[in-house]
Amino acid sequence: MTRADKNLIISVFLVGLVLYFVLPLFTETGLKKTQAIIKQEGKIVKTVPLTENESSRFTLQGKNGPFTVETQGGHIRILESTCPDKFCVKRGWISSPGETIICVPYEVIIFFDTESPVDAITG
Repeated sequence: MTRADKNLIISVFLVGLVLYFVLPLFTETGLKKTQAIIKQEGKIVKTVPLTENESSRFTLQGKNGPFTVETQGGHIRILESTCPDKFCVKRGWISSPGETIICVPYEVIIFFDTESPVDAITG
């Protein structure tokens, strides 16, 4: 391995390390989660306000059976479900805009409705 190869490897490693720590600072900036939206078969079935000091638990009827949703401290998750693989339950808590929970057998999607401080961008 030549000196140039070593310099290339070190450079790539350092760039990756810097991006690993710097990129999260610039993603999803300015977005504030205000509520979680629960959609089933493409239709909104429930809107859940998310506050840091409240928690709730409720059960909804899925396409093939019931599932239980829990909110706590601005986070949301599917606590229990009777779907076969329970990937939606294993997904756990979501807390950031851009994160979703999807249950394919029940055709359920949970995501955050976000509020941006910028109304419009003009060029």
